Amino acid sequence: MATLHLSHTQNFVSFEFAGLQYNHPTQLQYRYQLQGVDAGWVYAGGQPVANYTQLAPGHYTFLVNTANAAGQWSPLTKRIQVIIDPPWWRTLWAYGLYVLLAIGLIHTYVRFRLQRERLRLAVALNQQEAQQMQALNELRTRFFANLTHELRTPLTLIVGPLERLKGTVSGPERSWLTLIEQNARTLLGLINQLLDLIKLDADQLAVQPV
Repeated sequence: MATLHLSHTQNFVSFEFAGLQYNHPTQLQYRYQLQGVDAGWVYAGGQPVANYTQLAPGHYTFLVNTANAAGQWSPLTKRIQVIIDPPWWRTLWAYGLYVLLAIGLIHTYVRFRLQRERLRLAVALNQQEAQQMQALNELRTRFFANLTHELRTPLTLIVGPLERLKGTVSGPERSWLTLIEQNARTLLGLINQLLDLIKLDADQLAVQPV
């Protein structure tokens, strides 16, 4: 069986055929069929031609049969195979390329989503750590502030009576009281400076972005 190989642009096919009865050639009858297109035989009468247009890529078999002047159909049927190649974008290797591209796109999308999720978790973790650090700093600030206030109050109560007590004594006792008063005032000054630092640190912590 002969084979006709065509490209996808050669989808207009015309078949011409002729019977071998020489005494009454005009009385011959023809029928044909293109398997894959025609559902059955197409009777052409005495017209020895068959035309097909816009054939899709694929494999076809063209059959032709003739009847003599007496109307008897020949037991022999001529066949020709027709192969129309698909365009390059519909070939197997093209479909394989499409599959690879789809896999690559899916892989890229999955990697993008994973990176985005990791970034989101990292940002959330940093925010949580910053909030915990801020809470810890606030707790520490309140602790030292309370401790400083607890120390400053007794020292303030000590310095006042010492001043009055110095006015009632003289001699070595007055020197001792003066020394005690100086040390108490020095300690009170240090506590006041510590309290100022704690307040400054608390103010900076309040305006620090998280």
